[in-house]
Amino acid sequence: QYGFNPEAPTLHAMLSEDPAFFVEILSKVDRSNDASEHEPATDLEAHEAENAYRLLHAWKICPGANSDGTIDPERLRSWVNDARAILATVGRAKIGDEKIGEALAAAPSDLDGTWPCQAVRDLLEELQNDDVDCGLQIKIFNNRGVTSRSLDEGGMQDIELSKNYRASQHRFLARWPRTGTIMRQLADTYESYARSEEAEAERRRRGLDH
Repeated sequence: QYGFNPEAPTLHAMLSEDPAFFVEILSKVDRSNDASEHEPATDLEAHEAENAYRLLHAWKICPGANSDGTIDPERLRSWVNDARAILATVGRAKIGDEKIGEALAAAPSDLDGTWPCQAVRDLLEELQNDDVDCGLQIKIFNNRGVTSRSLDEGGMQDIELSKNYRASQHRFLARWPRTGTIMRQLADTYESYARSEEAEAERRRRGLDH
């Protein structure tokens, strides 16, 4: 049943449309609340957990997505509320909230290019949930992936990212403070990375000079 292709669009759509399926897949990954948690996982359980993890990691469709890629705010809210209700009954509220936050990172931009779209920003304000916010922030950060740079480039890439997130922070903070805070934290992180990369590049330059 779980020997599937984690990149399959139909499975991504199922996760985004069926909160019960989302919880089922998450439960394959997180067995910490199961009665058998202290028993070694069987080969089948380990295989199911690996495939379930890969599917959640590859998931690229935000809940509430329409066929044109836009987000229906009511469908998004309904999916999240239903998923959180089911998660609570199986004792996986915290990890579930984090994964919901990660799923929101797949949201599109608004028509004017503002990201994330208003439906997600409004939802974060309604939820007031640190775990959801944390999941979204982590997924945004991880979506950058591996980067390459020249030895003496320094922190230019990180500086540009920090500027973009700082601009988003100022755009959102008054009306959508939860989103604004996420953007501020990302901006702070990349500013710190930029300082580290600049210091490392300077050490390299001094080494070459000598």
